[in-house]
Amino acid sequence: MKYKNKGDVLIFENESGASEFFFTTELKKMFEDIQSSKKGTQVTDADADKAETVKTTDLQFVYVASCHSEQVGRIFLEAGVPHVICIDQNETILDKAAVEFSKFFYDEVFDTFKNVCDAYTYAKEKVEKAYGKF
Repeated sequence: MKYKNKGDVLIFENESGASEFFFTTELKKMFEDIQSSKKGTQVTDADADKAETVKTTDLQFVYVASCHSEQVGRIFLEAGVPHVICIDQNETILDKAAVEFSKFFYDEVFDTFKNVCDAYTYAKEKVEKAYGKF
């Protein structure tokens, strides 16, 4: 899956190569629809507008391994994802550093079963030792 970050819209490339646009509100609505279908209820637009901070997804974290990905991260936060890892809008990251961070982070989450915050701290410290500021 590819994406481009253009402000408050995510542009995904679908299986046929065409672009699909998801604005913040649409992504949040998609998560709300998924949640309501699990509960057997329908969420209306009026309900969605009232529930700005209601958890709308079972998704626990998103890692956007891309330079300048803060706005993308905000879209997921606004959609109710509690933990989002992204790169400051004004910063870049070396590809090698992103790969190393991913390796350390996922090893901590899935192999040692650390929580997301502890795994993030551990991976960040390891990458900073090797590459400097992260």
